[in-house]
Amino acid sequence: MINKYPGDFQYVASAEEFHLLKGAAEAVRRLKEAGFAVFVASNQAGVSKGIFSRKALDEITALMLRELEARGAFIDGVYYCTHLQEDGCPCRKPRGGMIEQAVRDSSASGMEIDTAGSFFVGDSVIDVQTGRQAGLTTVLVFSGREKEENRPFWKTSPHYTARGVAEAAGLILELKKRGEAKGGKKKIVIAYASAGAGHRKAAEALFNYLKRHYPQYEILKVDILRMSSAWFRFAYTYGYVLLIKYFPFLWSFIFTLTALRRPLLPSAADPLRLLNHIATAGFRAYLLRESPWAVINTHFLCSEISAQMKQKGVIGSRIFTVITDFGVHPLWKDEGTDLYFAASEHTGAELFSLGVPPERVSVTGIPVAEEFIDYGTRRTQVGRPKGEFTILVATGSFGIGPFERIIRSLFRDVRIIVVCACNKRLYRRLKAKNYPGVKVFGMIDNMYDVMAEADLIITKPGGLTISESLIMEVVPVFIMAIPGQEEENARFIDRSRAGFYLRGTAGLRGLVLRLKNDKKEITRLQDNIRRIKKINVLKDICDAVCQSSPGTAG
Repeated sequence: MINKYPGDFQYVASAEEFHLLKGAAEAVRRLKEAGFAVFVASNQAGVSKGIFSRKALDEITALMLRELEARGAFIDGVYYCTHLQEDGCPCRKPRGGMIEQAVRDSSASGMEIDTAGSFFVGDSVIDVQTGRQAGLTTVLVFSGREKEENRPFWKTSPHYTARGVAEAAGLILELKKRGEAKGGKKKIVIAYASAGAGHRKAAEALFNYLKRHYPQYEILKVDILRMSSAWFRFAYTYGYVLLIKYFPFLWSFIFTLTALRRPLLPSAADPLRLLNHIATAGFRAYLLRESPWAVINTHFLCSEISAQMKQKGVIGSRIFTVITDFGVHPLWKDEGTDLYFAASEHTGAELFSLGVPPERVSVTGIPVAEEFIDYGTRRTQVGRPKGEFTILVATGSFGIGPFERIIRSLFRDVRIIVVCACNKRLYRRLKAKNYPGVKVFGMIDNMYDVMAEADLIITKPGGLTISESLIMEVVPVFIMAIPGQEEENARFIDRSRAGFYLRGTAGLRGLVLRLKNDKKEITRLQDNIRRIKKINVLKDICDAVCQSSPGTAG
């Protein structure tokens, strides 16, 4: 940008090889006269490769500054990253560490930088990614490797292009005059997979909270499966449902095998990773096109793909992973992830056992809709409204379980609310039988209203459902669990004495009647719930994301 382009994969390795680019000094001078602060940010991996020394780099920089100043052009700061791509340095473009350091240094010296009104000028698509991720207006100049004829192959498009740096300066001055800087808001992408409702609900909770409380960011939400190959989307969605409904023993085997897979096989020989990479090309293209400042993942597939892209230097986004269960399958762990949000201290300990450093783990809880938190806060303060002992029977998104048998055994003794969700046959049967004292719903989007009436919830131990019930202080009872993560969720609640994992219906009626008649036991259970619930989960996660600085993941 300042010096003449040395050629593809070549470096300016000495002061003798430095030649000021025609028009560069005039461009800097014009921008400074218009009130802009001007910084230089450059990757200089030649130092780490041994092509030239740090001393040589300093000599080149000193020469550049002297030649510019001799022509009345002054630079406010020069920033270099000398690391290799595989080092994972947060300053190496396309990561935004150098931009953020320039902003911090300027602020410390009394000069505040308005990033929304700032520009990032570069001669490569990597520069465009860097600027877009930082929320700057980008200008790609054709004085280096990139040419106009390459436009169809750009994976990230600039806001503007210019034939050279002098033309770029003129464009910036004209845009400033018209007030048309397009950098705008930094983007945060929330990625999930629609295989299972919990991952989607966690993403929606974060999306809605960020939209409401962080208007300075542009918030996007994306389902990775909708951007994947059709065969992969079909297999991922319906294959999972088929296995857990009809072949749970096979699902248990697959879960156990994949839990062992990563320690036993090197990632280079990992066929599942290769399959995921091929099938999710649409998602990878989306991240390149949007160039988000941060990516929040609520499913391990999204985490794997985005973390791989960051680790390879393809994107510079901050990568955050929200663990949506209380146990941790090794599939959740990816070296490119900057920070994991864990459901509990137990979850955090499992991440540590997988080799994740403690500084990359924050115990926040599992995100739920803000309405649950509002209800839960009020319930903690004033308690549940007095009324008849009520149980909530929630079938979960797959509608699996002996729920009609449960209702027949209990409707004469307690008030029952049933949410049938996708189980339309159960809904029709219950409506037809019209059990007294039983209120029946199908698919609803106000579960918090229904849960607010309950003392006890009989349901499947999905991570989101547990988090919702804990925040609402409704005692969970599990009669069955999908092998794998749900079993670990149920065991966690049982060990915490915040609920019950019965592994069947044999003792359910006796337990419900005991709790109905023993208010002290309910109170003890709710005291245990308060010790493990995370009422500030949304605020804690969103604050951590939006106040984060780039860190080295690896």
